Amino acid sequence: MRDATQMIVSARMIALFVAALHHFPAGRALERTPRLEPPMQSGLASWYDDAGQTACGFHSRYGFASLFLPCGARVLMRGPGGSVIATMQDHGPYVGGRTFDLNPGLRAVLGCPDLCTVQWRLAQ
Repeated sequence: MRDATQMIVSARMIALFVAALHHFPAGRALERTPRLEPPMQSGLASWYDDAGQTACGFHSRYGFASLFLPCGARVLMRGPGGSVIATMQDHGPYVGGRTFDLNPGLRAVLGCPDLCTVQWRLAQ
């Protein structure tokens, strides 16, 4: 009895599968759902000379200081002159109202003069 029931269930599953195949035109790949990116945030950035020791113990070509992100965090930053993925390497800024301090390399890529507004989000 159990074998007959399993055969009926299997036959129904196959029939449902075949019916589902008819809903998709031949040769057409299934469309992927686009991956949603987290929204960009905005913050005021200044710059600093990172020639000395950094709090995280390393220097990044495109590095920045943050008081709220952990060492090594990778962030997509957009400024007036461009965008790049940067790495958190130091603590700061210690001036009120500022979100980041940019090292000279990051400052140049983003096109920031002394102060600028940057758009940012965690990189994936």
